[in-house]
Amino acid sequence: MLAPADSVYVLTLYYVHLDNAPTRTAVVTVGGVGSFMVTVTGSATCCANKAVAIPLRKGANSITFSNPNGHAPSIDRIVISNL
Repeated sequence: MLAPADSVYVLTLYYVHLDNAPTRTAVVTVGGVGSFMVTVTGSATCCANKAVAIPLRKGANSITFSNPNGHAPSIDRIVISNL
């Protein structure tokens, strides 16, 4: 993600739970800034969404999603916008 300025942005995560699990957790890591956990609720119907605030630095930023302890949500897309 190429950010125009150091700021807090809104990351909207669109996802689905392919096995119809009611909740899933994702660890969101913003390169150079840190990580945080997001728990989402959903179903096998695409697509639910969750918005979270993330800090980005001016220039190139990396954003990764993981879950070292189980299944993360199946991500359809992400949208990043100004706060």
